[in-house]
Amino acid sequence: MRGMSTPDPSSGPQPTPPPSADPKAPARAHGGPLPPPAPGRPVRMRRPGPLPPGTTFVVAYADEEYPFRDGSWGRFGRDDLRCQIPVWEQVRGTSLSRVAGELWCAQGELWVRNVSTNHELTVVGSVGRPQTLPPRRPDERGWACTVPGRSAEISAPSTGEWVILARQVEPDLDGPGDAGGEPEAEAMTGPSTLAMALLPPALRPVAVELCAPMVLAGDPPATYDEIAARLDVSKRQARRYVDKLCDFYTDALRHHPETTTAGRPHYVPVAELLVGLRRVTREDVLRERARRERERVAAPPDPA
Repeated sequence: MRGMSTPDPSSGPQPTPPPSADPKAPARAHGGPLPPPAPGRPVRMRRPGPLPPGTTFVVAYADEEYPFRDGSWGRFGRDDLRCQIPVWEQVRGTSLSRVAGELWCAQGELWVRNVSTNHELTVVGSVGRPQTLPPRRPDERGWACTVPGRSAEISAPSTGEWVILARQVEPDLDGPGDAGGEPEAEAMTGPSTLAMALLPPALRPVAVELCAPMVLAGDPPATYDEIAARLDVSKRQARRYVDKLCDFYTDALRHHPETTTAGRPHYVPVAELLVGLRRVTREDVLRERARRERERVAAPPDPA
């Protein structure tokens, strides 16, 4: 864990999760560091292999996953020493609080609390309306709510485009040895579908950015200029990357006669196929962008 010792639950009073009908949780704030929101251990990043026994929720940011079970808790924000789940793309910024929120699991439910005094948190679940948790007042613990439905997106729109994803563990998707969610290549049928599953790592950034407007906003695929800006390359390089991606999927397009380039840029059918077969999803875009930002933050500064 990143420089944070395990809190001792016996060192002070523990907050009680508020009932679902009243998300405000008006417990008084304590001086010094906030006590843990649950009596168990703070979460750790998931290791390769099966989920730990008892896992009820998986929380993901970028390509990092954190398994939650009853009693587990974790904080998120831009301080990678005080938070178990750092929002890497915000670590050099100031809009997101150092400790923005808390997550904890109790009685089979995942709770979200806003501990920031500067900005909101928004929870968009798979059912119901989006919930906005307002900034915390100095004399309160902060507003909290449960994750509605089986999955949710947690964000603070006023601070940037970052998103934390939470999903309830389902035995058929998270069985032993399953990394979760994506179908195995062997279960797919047809040579074209198999080809779509084998997206080379070198082509993933351009594939993600090509499809980003489609999965984020329902817009047409990105232009060369937009891809170049996102990948920090020239327009000529962006065009070359897109051409390589289209060449890679030439055979796959032959097996999908419903796709046609007639009157459209040649990359549009490829983007439609990638999105239609869920080779690029909203989560992929958010993870890929956060990964690149994390690498940028970790890179040594250019010599003067």
